[in-house]
Amino acid sequence: MKTAEIRRRYIDFFVRNGHVEVPSAPLVYNDPTLLFVNAGMVPFKPYFTGAEDAPFARAVSVQKCVRTLDIDEVGKTTRHGTFFQMNGNFSFGDYFKAGAIEYAWELVTGSQADGNYGFDPDKVWVTVYLDDDEAAALWRGVGVPDERIQRRGLKDNYWHMGVPGPGGPCSEIYIDRGPAFGPAGGPIVDEDRFLEIWNLVFQTEELSAVRAKDDFDVLGPLPSKNIDTGMGLERTGRTGSICRIANRVRCSRRVTENQNFVMWMPDSISIRSKRGACCMKVSYWSSVRRITVPSSAGSTSPEPT
Repeated sequence: MKTAEIRRRYIDFFVRNGHVEVPSAPLVYNDPTLLFVNAGMVPFKPYFTGAEDAPFARAVSVQKCVRTLDIDEVGKTTRHGTFFQMNGNFSFGDYFKAGAIEYAWELVTGSQADGNYGFDPDKVWVTVYLDDDEAAALWRGVGVPDERIQRRGLKDNYWHMGVPGPGGPCSEIYIDRGPAFGPAGGPIVDEDRFLEIWNLVFQTEELSAVRAKDDFDVLGPLPSKNIDTGMGLERTGRTGSICRIANRVRCSRRVTENQNFVMWMPDSISIRSKRGACCMKVSYWSSVRRITVPSSAGSTSPEPT
């Protein structure tokens, strides 16, 4: 399944379920607290905080993002990219935990023939925040057994923008890629074998100051309980049999690292300041020329355009 198909299925699924499709906002966005859009929810921040009335109760988008919160992880792991696209579904005071979890389970594990992704349910693991018994019970209700539900603290299962704004506990969905990728034990043991593809954020609080992932001040509750989710498009595309690389190379242990995952993109994107001067130019491959495989995985394999 190509990334274009992963994207199309995501949007189609949520449009069928009453969400309004919203196009990606520019990478440089009108938010004084951010240099670049770093998450799919950024364009919806005023709706989450109540600063503006949302024109719809539900939305779906595929947002272009630049990694900022954990940019130090780029180059250290095989799953963090500087630029990425985020599939997201959002609820503004409409459905909450139950709806988000039910939608996610259906899309992830439902039949491909019905427009879903068709992951093996037995390969799905989830994490919840330490004291989120409600989310754990909801995951059990859709079919995830206790042994594949793990609890984690603020660093892993509480999400915020890295700046003042909305935040809340979250629940992450992981796919077990098998013993060739690392040890058993779930995502708390190894996050390369157990690859996170989707984060469901249960937004309940507004943060007034953010010093670190697990160090922030809570201003108070948000006006409504909201849903903000993010599924990494590229990351989902490299999980097992769901993907192909540029419609040529089947996913395998040797070609599923993020830095080797190539999509058809424009040759470059120029990001301009308000005065019109080009301040950054981001270049992309417009076709596949060579797949570089980490030395631990084997030799390099040339691939024609």
